[in-house]
Amino acid sequence: MQALDRAQQPVLGAGDAAQLGEVTGGVLAVAVAADEERRPLPRPRVDVVTPMDQGGDGVLFGVGHRLGLRRRIIAAGRIGPAVVLASTAGNEPRSPPAMSRPDQPTEAALATRTGLGRRCLHLAALAALVVAQPLLDLLARHPTFLVVHRMEGAALAGLLAALLLLPPLPPILLELMLGRAPQAVQQAVHLAWLVLGGALLVLLLLPAAPWLDGAAAVAAGLAGGLALAGAYRRFAPLRMAFDALAIGLLLVPLLFLLQPRVRALVGGDRPAGALARLDSDVPVVLVILDELSLVDLLDGDGRINRHRYPHLAAFAAEATFFRNALAAAENTQRAVPAILTGRLPPTDAMPNLVDHPQNIFTLFGADYRIVAGEPVTFLCPPALNRLERASEPDRWRRVAADLRVVYLHLIAPPSWAEALPPIDATWGDFAGGEPAAASAAEPTTRAEFFRHARTATHGDRLAALDDFLAAIAPHRQPGLYVFHALLPHPPWVLTPDGRPYGGRRIRGLRGEAWLDNLQAIHQGYQRYVWQIQLVDAFVGRLMRRLEEVGLYGRALIVLVADHGVAFQPGRHRRRVAPETLAEILSVPLLIKAPGQRRGEIADHPVSTVDVLPTVLDLLAIPPPWPLDGRSAFKPREDPTAPFTFLTLSSGEMTVDPAAVAARRRQLVSERLALFGDGSDPYDLYRIGPLPELIGRRVEELRIGAPSYWRLALPEGASRPRVDGDGPLPLLLEGHLRQPPRPEPADALAIAVNGVVAATLSVPQIGGRWRLVTILLPPDLWHPGTNVITAYEVRLRRRAVLRPVTIFG
Repeated sequence: MQALDRAQQPVLGAGDAAQLGEVTGGVLAVAVAADEERRPLPRPRVDVVTPMDQGGDGVLFGVGHRLGLRRRIIAAGRIGPAVVLASTAGNEPRSPPAMSRPDQPTEAALATRTGLGRRCLHLAALAALVVAQPLLDLLARHPTFLVVHRMEGAALAGLLAALLLLPPLPPILLELMLGRAPQAVQQAVHLAWLVLGGALLVLLLLPAAPWLDGAAAVAAGLAGGLALAGAYRRFAPLRMAFDALAIGLLLVPLLFLLQPRVRALVGGDRPAGALARLDSDVPVVLVILDELSLVDLLDGDGRINRHRYPHLAAFAAEATFFRNALAAAENTQRAVPAILTGRLPPTDAMPNLVDHPQNIFTLFGADYRIVAGEPVTFLCPPALNRLERASEPDRWRRVAADLRVVYLHLIAPPSWAEALPPIDATWGDFAGGEPAAASAAEPTTRAEFFRHARTATHGDRLAALDDFLAAIAPHRQPGLYVFHALLPHPPWVLTPDGRPYGGRRIRGLRGEAWLDNLQAIHQGYQRYVWQIQLVDAFVGRLMRRLEEVGLYGRALIVLVADHGVAFQPGRHRRRVAPETLAEILSVPLLIKAPGQRRGEIADHPVSTVDVLPTVLDLLAIPPPWPLDGRSAFKPREDPTAPFTFLTLSSGEMTVDPAAVAARRRQLVSERLALFGDGSDPYDLYRIGPLPELIGRRVEELRIGAPSYWRLALPEGASRPRVDGDGPLPLLLEGHLRQPPRPEPADALAIAVNGVVAATLSVPQIGGRWRLVTILLPPDLWHPGTNVITAYEVRLRRRAVLRPVTIFG
């Protein structure tokens, strides 16, 4: 078509444009406005019709938009984003004439396509508000999750993109697929997504209304979602507000990245400067145990309890046992960096290389072969670590699974959240499920890296132990072997020989605080002791491995815990208070110098921040940077001087080592009186109302008439089958029912294969079912079918056991 001279160019109205569209096959109609100075014309008004407008209240999104451009392109075929109705000022708007070609889209079809992009934008903005923003806000306040999963640099950018783009992707794809569906169907689908988004928004806000819980909270969420969808359909200003809400797609990630503790992750791990050169060839082995209090290791003489923990006692007999060692911090994220750097971490420091560039790995990396197992801290430069990383797909799958559990905690009503996997006891892999059995085979040389804060719900704590032991080998370079074992840290789900028994949730704990329920606390303590015994078995394997490869005699070996744990009713198990101070601060510290074969006990106070300075002292290496600690073999001039301890709530605090030691001795006496020292294999289980019955055969006791009590157990739980090295049914949960007017009884007794395994007090609650939780010793089970029986116990001159009927 020949170009039109501008001076002779005709003016095309709406009807002319349509006619031109007919001539050109409905592809494009061009309306050119004449020069305003030569042909002053009234500005056209453009009204945009969308499906939402036609399907409901008839309000037009774009009414009144005025255009002042000299040229205007009006799409009349398949190109334009809307049906455009042009009119001059003072005239009624005219509808475009019907297209003559049968393949031209109708006005309704054009209207359907008009709002599609806008609707998709609204869905993306809503998803950013109800999914991405709550998760990113939580991660900004708890960036250790990001550190544990190595979400730094490009990985962090990928996480942001995934949180912003993946949640709205399914609804957007569905709306695109329905692009040619009837108008009513498209509108209904779009409104359904809005109902869902509105319901999630209400559920996120419900913690401010604690009186709404359970089904009532969900009903309130649905009501809020319906209200939002109805208002969206009816009121144009709300739809325009959704347009403005789209800025959240940029604002949400920007606010997240501006958080100071997140900004440090953007650059990723970066080693600081050149590595030091050391004049030393002594192998170094540093094992950091997690959440182990010295209170629970000692016997009545203040030594390591040789009956319950024989391997730890054997190692102490050839090392220096610092009996008054204190933790530097109450939480792992600061306690472990203090051990690895010799410095007290700043309050806002994260446990990674960025915030701790001067550490034991960068110090020894130039001359030593480093094997580092850091599941929750990442101070070792990846290039120096001989252990392999988990694959990238595995990492992203774990991140997605963890964020799903976290988001469910954010939206679930409080009573429903209790049924979700806990997110406050570990650093990742919240939805791990039941632990798998430990592998009895020798581990291969292909070491599997400790999957970034992986806890033992899949048996990976045991795999991590095996991998670390396999990596200890003779080499032309001296080795630095650092292993942070997530033991005996919860979940307490492993027996002393490493067999799983289930039961991730700890009865008697609400959040991280113990309830005033001594029976539940005692059961928790039993489970904790089992995992200390598992630690003891690992220490025995570690010493044998070092002997096998010829390193034990000449290596510097350090065994330490990051902090302890408390078992006080009504108190947080990991936060310092006057009642919990000694349990949380008192930690084991055993150091075997190269060539040492004779054990010693040192009673002067030391801190875990002294570990690295002690290593440097024993290897005659000058301190490469200013240290807050000092060699544990060089006591402080004033042994009564207070020590600095880091807390989450109050920052730094000072403690009196003598007061901590006195309270520790008192607690040791109380624990030994209650749980024994392990010289009797049933000591640990004699905590119920009738401890004298534990370990006795039922046939030796007096059996009375059948009881009116009833005990309901899960199906098959009364005759559980044990296969080889598989899980043991040690944690028994059931519901006990007494008659409406129960006669006084002294206890409920549970027997395994004819041996009394546990007794517990049962309040007299007639006519109602009561939940009971029983922990059973692991030594009473045999392969094949086992038999559990229950008895109502009454004391006369001697105990009388009345059989209880069991369902299940």
